[in-house]
Amino acid sequence: MFEDRLAAFANQHLEGRPVPADLRVMLLAQWEGRNDFRDLLDLQFFEPDQLNPLFDTSYLRPEELADPDMQAVNAGAAATAEYAELIAEGGKGWIGYWFHPGQPADQPAPLLELDTEFTFWSLAGRTLAEACAVEVPGRQTRGVHPDWRPGWQNSACPSTPTTTTRSSNPST
Repeated sequence: MFEDRLAAFANQHLEGRPVPADLRVMLLAQWEGRNDFRDLLDLQFFEPDQLNPLFDTSYLRPEELADPDMQAVNAGAAATAEYAELIAEGGKGWIGYWFHPGQPADQPAPLLELDTEFTFWSLAGRTLAEACAVEVPGRQTRGVHPDWRPGWQNSACPSTPTTTTRSSNPST
């Protein structure tokens, strides 16, 4: 159902590489409107035709675009975009993959988080799902999503309704 959209996403945001299985599940959850999962991760995945934010200068006024310092910043952002393929907005700014030409093809690309000031962080885990599993508990303590179980459960089993029941009796 979403194969054309997945192919377009791969071409625009993954340099034509296949969409990893975990990212596929997350994209489909978003595209099917399963917002509990999006809210859990605090991520909004880019649309297939969305421009890499490192190339976006639409927010700058003409005089800012003409400024030599801003031109240097934009050149640096464009150079970064050669390797940083961003796929979602969230966290500190954006989440993506680092595709360096020296990266072995048989290994997953490293995951990164980039803020609007171009500060990078490596994300733990070999896959986006692993990185999210590490990050979500920290976000939970910051009040982003008080109960993360329904989001994970609905992503894996979208047709299964999820209810969370809490009992005041600790033995039940």
